[in-house]
Amino acid sequence: RYAADRDFKNWCIIRENQMKVRNFVRNTFMVSALDQGEYNDIHPKHKKVLALRMADCALVNCYGTDEKKETENPAFESCTVEKNRIRIVIKRSGTGLEIREDKKELQHLIEMEKVQGNEVPEDFTGFEIAGADKKFHPAAVKLSGVRKNIIEAESPQVSEPVYIRYAWYNYGPVTVFSREGLPLCPFRNYSESVEETESADIQQVMEL
Repeated sequence: RYAADRDFKNWCIIRENQMKVRNFVRNTFMVSALDQGEYNDIHPKHKKVLALRMADCALVNCYGTDEKKETENPAFESCTVEKNRIRIVIKRSGTGLEIREDKKELQHLIEMEKVQGNEVPEDFTGFEIAGADKKFHPAAVKLSGVRKNIIEAESPQVSEPVYIRYAWYNYGPVTVFSREGLPLCPFRNYSESVEETESADIQQVMEL
């Protein structure tokens, strides 16, 4: 992402459709590079990390070298609303999830958004929730469940949450990983577009 680029959240749609291919096409697997991207360079330099992840994925899923090893990234499975919080179940979580802080990438995000006249909330976690008004707010999260594969998200600004999304930006910090070091894939719990103004911006740019 270059300084002059606005974050239209269009890469999120591409990632989402890649996940759909993985879910509905037989013998298809996916390895995420979400945590390996770099600002100002659309071609990430950390290719060895991705090569090793893809090799593991092929060895386990195609050649059956280790049936117990989880080689695909953690991903959204389902969610429920419980009073003022949303409870998300994550599949392919390996031996459990962990929350990490990436100060370097967060600072990059802050700088890029500042160029566009935007502010990154101090309570940024990568998770956002919204009520029926479809206005998203940063959500505080914590892990739960015996296997640490459940994420609970809430915000004091949303008393009755309906929507949730994670890493719903073109590029930014990755905050949730499996203990094996694989990043949680971006997700949202709705299929219709609630980002109406963002979609309009994308269309306008395409027309130009």
